[in-house]
Amino acid sequence: MSGKDFLKINISDEIIANIVINSCKNCEGIFCFEKKPFKLKNLFHNGENLKYVDIKNGDGFYKFSLYIKIYNGFSIPEIVKQIKKSVIKSVEVMTEKDVKEVNVNIVSVEFDELPD
Repeated sequence: MSGKDFLKINISDEIIANIVINSCKNCEGIFCFEKKPFKLKNLFHNGENLKYVDIKNGDGFYKFSLYIKIYNGFSIPEIVKQIKKSVIKSVEVMTEKDVKEVNVNIVSVEFDELPD
């Protein structure tokens, strides 16, 4: 048996959601994260960041759906590219699991001025 056979790491969905949310902090154009659509199964999640990120944890991989509000005037395709790149890099480095999918749902646009 190799050393890997003895090492079983379980990372909670709340920790994964924290990694995802924090990886987006430097992405330009994001106003805030929005709550994901209501699902009965979500009533049992206690974590704050799990309100904003839907996580599918497969055998050796993750799939994510994020719900965000963006600032007016930013390129939506560019925001989505930044988010996907940042989430994939952060999660894969920190968990050593593949990220198969990052779905970015733009649910609203903030038309007020950007803060200084």
